[in-house]
Amino acid sequence: MERSYEIVLFGITGFTGELVARYLANQYAGKVSWAAAGRNEKKVREVLNRVGADVPVLIADAADPESLVHMVKQTKLVMALVGPYARHGVQLFKACAGNGTHYVDLTGEPAFHAKMVQQYGHTAATTKALMIPACGFDSVPSDLCAFLAVQRLKELGGSKGDIVVGEVKSVVTMNVTPSGGSWATFLLGIQSSDADKELTVDPYSASPTLRPFQWMLKTWGTQPGSGPSEEERKKGYLEIVTIAQSVDKRHRARVTMTGPGDVGYEGASKMAVESAMAIIKDFDRLPAFAKEGGMWTPATALGSVLKERLVNSGHFEFIVEDDKKA
Repeated sequence: MERSYEIVLFGITGFTGELVARYLANQYAGKVSWAAAGRNEKKVREVLNRVGADVPVLIADAADPESLVHMVKQTKLVMALVGPYARHGVQLFKACAGNGTHYVDLTGEPAFHAKMVQQYGHTAATTKALMIPACGFDSVPSDLCAFLAVQRLKELGGSKGDIVVGEVKSVVTMNVTPSGGSWATFLLGIQSSDADKELTVDPYSASPTLRPFQWMLKTWGTQPGSGPSEEERKKGYLEIVTIAQSVDKRHRARVTMTGPGDVGYEGASKMAVESAMAIIKDFDRLPAFAKEGGMWTPATALGSVLKERLVNSGHFEFIVEDDKKA
């Protein structure tokens, strides 16, 4: 099927959505065909004007499944930027899985991930739609660093490949200010059903003592569509150190990922765009199983290709090394 666009951004009028549009417009101007989509054309065009992007606008609504199907049939990949995803993302995920359209998002909602793989994982594999949720800060740094550390640990075994991977641990140092969208996602999580809470493995999320806390967040928390100022974002930083150790504790590998500036929003935006570009521009370099579609984590499907893209973006650094035993 011929597709008019390589990428469609769905939901750029939110705080993070605008950062995604700005990065894609600046980093890949003239290098990828894309469009923006949303339910309010005027608001979408206002964002495109602010980020300096002259691209088509498609009309689609998260609550209108027919409009979503019409949208996904026009593109090779959709970047889903409307959250909370448990509330606004199910129909778009279903539309992409059912129509062979690749998909990435910025969710950090484990219950949403679990439900989507249960309900639409088989469909995506059938249509060969590559579905990769959580392509932002919530998963990419930890997922990719664990992947690279295990990869290096196995290399230490040489051609024999006799190293058995044991513990993999990470330590994260960061500074990030939450946006309104993140508060909304957190609130939805603590208000969700008991079944969903079990999927998030948070033993405190069902506590009745959270009720006054929920009220405070709704009243004084950052509102959806807003987020930290540019000055606040400049103060952000990220360092994640991951160590993988063999079962016999004779070998260890260390990976350090660093990124200056805000990682929760600007950094996440870059991670998501580079994940999408890895699918669109480097598809032939992906693992064979990823090319068959289905739902995967960012590192599982994109691995070293994503790492290269993040390094080449100029915003992230990785150091992969052997780690001496303490």
